[in-house]
Amino acid sequence: MMKLSTMKAVMDTVNDQWWSPVAEQIAEPWNCDPGTVLCLRNSANFVFVCRRGGVLHYLRFNEDGERSVEQIESEIAILRHLDNGSLRIAQPVLSINGNFVETASTAIGMYHAVVFEALPGEHPDISEMDETHFRMWGCAVGRLHAGFHKMPESLRDNRPGWEDRMNAAAVNLPPHEQAALRELARVTAWARQLPDGNDQYGLVHYDLEPDNYRWDGTAIGILDFDDCCRHWYAADIANALGGLSENEDDLDLRHPGVQAFLAGYESEKRLDPELLKELEWFRRMDQIYCFAELLQVLDVEEHNGEPIWLTTLRNKLARVVHQQRERFARLDALEG
Repeated sequence: MMKLSTMKAVMDTVNDQWWSPVAEQIAEPWNCDPGTVLCLRNSANFVFVCRRGGVLHYLRFNEDGERSVEQIESEIAILRHLDNGSLRIAQPVLSINGNFVETASTAIGMYHAVVFEALPGEHPDISEMDETHFRMWGCAVGRLHAGFHKMPESLRDNRPGWEDRMNAAAVNLPPHEQAALRELARVTAWARQLPDGNDQYGLVHYDLEPDNYRWDGTAIGILDFDDCCRHWYAADIANALGGLSENEDDLDLRHPGVQAFLAGYESEKRLDPELLKELEWFRRMDQIYCFAELLQVLDVEEHNGEPIWLTTLRNKLARVVHQQRERFARLDALEG
């Protein structure tokens, strides 16, 4: 997730009709229809809807300090490689300059942008999904991982690995977060003893939540590959299914949805049963990384007159930080 200061800088330019002169400038190289560039959501990226010749597209952009051109270009190379018909992947579109990535120097900073085609379909909430949905979801993830596994090494090597993520967490965790630092040490030591040279390790999407799918009948399209990294495929599965667990410390493999998902997955790609036993550890790895990241996100102090959305979001994220801090303390007491 981007820093709150970065989010606020752009959102301060968005009017009550969801239009922003900054976003309009950033979208210029794609020759969007006038008045159609409108704010949709902001989290890891700024996402605006736009239309080109009346056709819906999505403008995604990031501040230069949040993500580099090289990172975005490596993501685009992966998407282009996956555009082979066996998977429905949201594809980037060329600007009028013939580029997939454009950079704009605006009054509030430098931003790198991509415009994506819109995939047809809806995205059901995980609570609305039945076993058929879960099996289809598992099939889509298995097919994606199979595609990732066949990808040229040059494309994989241009993405960060799990150790890069853990190193970033180590840099972002302040010395007083002792329980979190010990949890980071535990999950890093655990990961280092896993095999990473077989068919269970490679590129992963790493944000396979229902929001990043479009269900169009029996066809599933996949969005948002900006977190794509080198990891164990089981890590993708653990993060995808994490929303099913009422207890953060437990993922019930007997859950009918989990069973249907895994059956669908294994119809497309083999899953090592030994790694399946490690799903909780993969979730722990993600949680410590996200905790360290959130500490950097919360970089704007509360002040009078700030927008309501900023206060609400800061309070929500601060609660997550508090809950995770307590969780690390519990784990520290149990395992320390």
